[in-house]
Amino acid sequence: MNFAHATLARLKHAICLALLLPAAIAHATDVFDPATGQVRLDTVLLGATRYQAVVVVPGALVGFGSGTPKTAETYFDLASGQLNIRNLAVGASTYPDVIITIASLVSVGGSTAVEASTAAPANTLVGLDGQNYPLRVSISLNANKQATSITYDFHKIDGTMTPCTHNASNDATCHGAANTITNITQDAAPANNSAPNNATLNAGPDSYGYLFEGKVTGKTWTGTWSSVRSTPTGIIKQTGPFSVDIDVVQGNGQSAPAGQSPTVLAHTFTPGAAAKLKVTFDMDM
Repeated sequence: MNFAHATLARLKHAICLALLLPAAIAHATDVFDPATGQVRLDTVLLGATRYQAVVVVPGALVGFGSGTPKTAETYFDLASGQLNIRNLAVGASTYPDVIITIASLVSVGGSTAVEASTAAPANTLVGLDGQNYPLRVSISLNANKQATSITYDFHKIDGTMTPCTHNASNDATCHGAANTITNITQDAAPANNSAPNNATLNAGPDSYGYLFEGKVTGKTWTGTWSSVRSTPTGIIKQTGPFSVDIDVVQGNGQSAPAGQSPTVLAHTFTPGAAAKLKVTFDMDM
């Protein structure tokens, strides 16, 4: 028995053992065929490309989950060299979040690029490691209506689309990324409380390698995100669409009309020997 057949036999044995566990989910589009020893995949996300009708010979079964799948779609992780399958049907049973290695690629039916034109749901970052995240963005503008900083956050409770604020107590279940970007380019004033302006607004890359590029219409920023990071096996790049309503957290460059008082958006008190009170208004003072 050669190496490929031996690894396939081990995988079949592991899957047969898995069949002894209770099944949870139905209606999978990805199927393991014991007769051929192949896995047929409806689509596979790889970086910025989504492949259709993919057939592979599995190499090893790394693991599988239970209950509701945590991944939004089946994807190949370049960093680990593993295929993450959202739902895999094995006979009459179906398993979520199945992770395997690939012994060989049999066929691919076609491919499409993941473009910004593929509309992302409102306030959502789509497709990072095969998952979607609830996206939150705040923007600070100076008196000239230029963006001085952009703060993003796309943390969520594991396996859901519920936003969460990451801290030490929820580190095991609250996953995502957040940062403030000051590397910004724009060709018009975004989020300026006026008519839609279709401004180009690009932010990043930041220290995590995230870059956001898109257009602002009114206060909605829509475009493409990308992530570039170094790993022991090389440079990994992912990309996908995003759409988010921008929250203006500081003055927007507009002076208060005569007789009209600005509105306080927020205030922060810092105690101590050098105590200070910071007040944020909805327009420049």
